[in-house]
Amino acid sequence: YRFRLKQIDMDGSFTYSDEVEVKFSVKTFSFEQNYPNPFNPTTTVEFSLPEKCNVNIEILNVLGERIASLINEVKEAGHFRAEWNAEGLASGIYFCKIIASTLSGSKDYIFIKKMLLMR
Repeated sequence: YRFRLKQIDMDGSFTYSDEVEVKFSVKTFSFEQNYPNPFNPTTTVEFSLPEKCNVNIEILNVLGERIASLINEVKEAGHFRAEWNAEGLASGIYFCKIIASTLSGSKDYIFIKKMLLMR
């Protein structure tokens, strides 16, 4: 990420600082609650990976049946987001399930978040 600051003086004049670059690394796995929630018809889920993983994100109905697959691929370490469009589906509760498996097979991260689609 890069940023710079803008200083505004009392007379309305302004100056910008030099650009600063910030690098960060993800230390732990996280899977955030979707937003907005409740949603209509699109929502976003975010997740972070501390290392390269095979990631599978699915949307399930209340019966546990797969409705959609958002991601099914290998991802590098970092922060990611995926969007789901529930156009054409009925209002109700859905679940977002993530399975992230390290390529070494040493760890599996499995989480499920509840989402509410309101028409």
